Amino acid sequence: PHDPIVPWASDKCDLTVGSQAEVIARAQQNLRLLEQNAVEMEFAVRALADAGTATAVASITEAVSKLEAALAVTGTVGYIHASAEWAAYAAAAQLITRNGSVLKTPLGHTWVFGGGYIAGLGAKLVATSPTYGWRGPVKLIPTIRSEWNRFYAVAERPVVVGYEKAVAAVTITP
Repeated sequence: PHDPIVPWASDKCDLTVGSQAEVIARAQQNLRLLEQNAVEMEFAVRALADAGTATAVASITEAVSKLEAALAVTGTVGYIHASAEWAAYAAAAQLITRNGSVLKTPLGHTWVFGGGYIAGLGAKLVATSPTYGWRGPVKLIPTIRSEWNRFYAVAERPVVVGYEKAVAAVTITP
């Protein structure tokens, strides 16, 4: 089972009615901006733990080769999760093809490059079976701290991202 992730964002300002509406709008916008990276960072921790010890490789080409081989052994057409910083290297090594708006590896696995993977995965890449996700509604939690003359708003949403198997992980150490 995969535990839910609850990304959240907040904002604060004075107690005036006009400010309160702005604080609520900014908290909701902040959640929209931060949610994907927060989920990716948490997902990376889980995927690395489930994939086991990462194999050391010297290049992005070797990384994709090892991950595609591991996926082939399991008979899985899966996803390769990587930090956004690896996208240009993968493209330069001609390891990306386009299928509409979807980026694919040479054997047809889906690339998942993400900003949250920059801190979450770094130099590691993880191969998983296809992922599935569920998002709950955004919950807004407003509160007033009159002694500080402050209005606070927190926006949060439960998210669950899961997969059947984290197949393998590699670490690029050039």
